[in-house]
Amino acid sequence: MHPLLEQIWLPEPPEDFNQQCRAASAATDIKTLPTRLKTLARTRLTINQATKLSTLTARRLSSCNDAGVLTDCRVFVLSQGTTTLLRDCLPAIGLRRGLRVTVTEGDYDQLLQQASDPAADVNSRAHDAVVLLFDHRALKLGEQSNAADAIAFVRQVIEGLQKNGQSPIIVGNLAAPYAPLLGSADVGIEQSPRSQIATVNAEIKALCDQQRTFILDLENFAAAVGTTTFFNAREWNSYKLPFASQTTVAVAELIARLLAALKGKALKCVVLDLDDTLWGGTVGEEGASALRIGQGDPVGEAHAEFQSTLMKLKQRGILLAVCSKNDHENAIAPFSSRPEMVLAMDDFVVFIANWSRKSENLLAIAKQLNIGLDSLLFVDDNPFERGHVREALPEVDVIELPRDPALYTQALYAGGYFETVTLSETDASRTQQYADNAKRQVALKAFSSIDNFLASLEMTVTISPLQDDDLPRFCQLINKTNQFNLTTHRYSEADIKRLRSDNAAECFQVRLADKFGDAGLISVVILLPKDAGLQIDTWLMSCRVLGRRVEDAVMQFLISHCAHRGGSQLEGLYIPTAKNSMVSDLYEKHGFSRKGDDNDVHRWTIAVSDYEARELPFSALSPYPQRLLVKNPVNQ
Repeated sequence: MHPLLEQIWLPEPPEDFNQQCRAASAATDIKTLPTRLKTLARTRLTINQATKLSTLTARRLSSCNDAGVLTDCRVFVLSQGTTTLLRDCLPAIGLRRGLRVTVTEGDYDQLLQQASDPAADVNSRAHDAVVLLFDHRALKLGEQSNAADAIAFVRQVIEGLQKNGQSPIIVGNLAAPYAPLLGSADVGIEQSPRSQIATVNAEIKALCDQQRTFILDLENFAAAVGTTTFFNAREWNSYKLPFASQTTVAVAELIARLLAALKGKALKCVVLDLDDTLWGGTVGEEGASALRIGQGDPVGEAHAEFQSTLMKLKQRGILLAVCSKNDHENAIAPFSSRPEMVLAMDDFVVFIANWSRKSENLLAIAKQLNIGLDSLLFVDDNPFERGHVREALPEVDVIELPRDPALYTQALYAGGYFETVTLSETDASRTQQYADNAKRQVALKAFSSIDNFLASLEMTVTISPLQDDDLPRFCQLINKTNQFNLTTHRYSEADIKRLRSDNAAECFQVRLADKFGDAGLISVVILLPKDAGLQIDTWLMSCRVLGRRVEDAVMQFLISHCAHRGGSQLEGLYIPTAKNSMVSDLYEKHGFSRKGDDNDVHRWTIAVSDYEARELPFSALSPYPQRLLVKNPVNQ
């Protein structure tokens, strides 16, 4: 069975799964229930178990005002086939990614009618995503001379949803069935089903390159598991199931990964064991020279391949850390003495080798990096350590490594922990930025006060209007930042362009650099016109620069910018979430007054004339325009 269908990155469900579901159904402690259900979901669920868990989730958590560890996610499914099975298991699979998913199913095979109607539920109501599933059989591909009609239909549906609705759209591309009318020659025949499907998929890709629309790569998934497994002719003829029932949980998994990426819940850091994980053998017993790593040994080659995979993750911005039960000197020895090692010490942002419990070290790693436990993926070949971390820190994702190291890379890819909808140039430099932060932590110990330390950093803050080249990073921050995020509004690149065009929004980007390095674009602000001044629709900041008073500089710029535009009042919005409590009093600390709430939206206002400028610890300030009300003690 294919790794995605087997769910090899997850442990087996408990033998008493049904009993645990019944216990959860009768539980009176609603605060611990989300974690209990999430733990059950992070197992190799059958479709029946997923459906049972989805039903339980809907019944027990739908009325829970604060699901704690879960983020609400509303999904609308439109399909040319029957998606009842998908609807019934998607909430359980969403739990794995920290989502409380509710699914609305559109009318069967009514895609164009609903997409074209602004008053239809799919367009008139807010959804976190619309999942759109076409089918080559319903599109009659292979039964006509060309794919023009299918392309026209697909374009009308997608453009209708883009025009009439405001929700992000996830579009499944088409899998090609094994139907070789002319054998291998099909690949070059325009009228063959394979060629027509490829043409339609090219159109879907073009439409997904714009306006908050993203591809669900069913084509690649079907090729991986085998199209004879992905499709079931009997189930299509009997029930119009667009994909085989046995693949439903896996398709739900692929959808849940995209939903999590859209909701800013992608993981940030892989925390790795060393012995029998990065290399074969135990360094403390056998010594570095005896470890199995590199060419000429199948086990050594498997570990080298795994290290190469980790290096690729690091190069695209995923952090790597070490958490090993070892003496420190033994743990670091292979990195200097074994040239076959792919990873070097500099590739890790944190390296902990001691004899403490791994749960304690994971807490220390999260604290040092200033990220949540739910941003960590723990990788360890030892079943005891995996079980311990799952029990002690249920927030942490724990991958179930196969016994054979040749399958480590396969399991990591199959787990899909690092799904993303955007990728920016800043990602590649993230490891260096965290290394620079470590230098700052060392420097901090030499100062008696935080103010003196901040002044010594020679920080430069640059505030400027958003530039087109920075739009990918700008939107990436919007869609993945959760802690310092006043409203957690999520916007795509197309949304930002629309806001600037239709709503006269002003978008500002904030950069920070100091003597240790350049942190790049670290904060985002979106302003909207409001009555006698401006409204802060979105304000967020990377957790990497918390505690450096950047927010004070940004606030003073916003006040002076509002005054420069002739405004007399600045309004700030705060929408509480499970993760952004750290900014709940931000406006109050800056002299704002709370002026009433609108459901979960807290409104704060301040008269521009009432704001008091503060001294800030920056050696240089580059606001745009030059109108920041600041006294810089470093320059005085």
